[in-house]
Amino acid sequence: MNIGNTKRILESLCDEDFSMMWNELFFEKTRITTRKKFNYIIDFFSLGIKNNIIIEYDRKNNMPIFSEEEPIDVAKRIFNDFPLERLPDYDVEDNVVFLEYSLQKNYGWAILKAGTTLVLPNSFF
Repeated sequence: MNIGNTKRILESLCDEDFSMMWNELFFEKTRITTRKKFNYIIDFFSLGIKNNIIIEYDRKNNMPIFSEEEPIDVAKRIFNDFPLERLPDYDVEDNVVFLEYSLQKNYGWAILKAGTTLVLPNSFF
């Protein structure tokens, strides 16, 4: 995984929900287990956080969160409620549990472009 591809994908997907992001990332990777896909999502977000492409966002208080934790720890915390144990090993995209989770994660992050401007996903406006 490199920062160029991560930045391109994250910026192009900033106003999509979690399931759309998942599908975009794994569109051509059909025989990867759900667990490996989930680990990739954690790494993907960790790299984005490390490089100031994405940040956590607190919807309740309407502000970004700068926890000063390691990016991998922040990414794991963002997705600590991912229902991995309740999902099938393959082809989760049409699974009801996965789709319910995706709807809950629709507003879980904000995009930080060029290290200075906070640009919220369209759903915040």
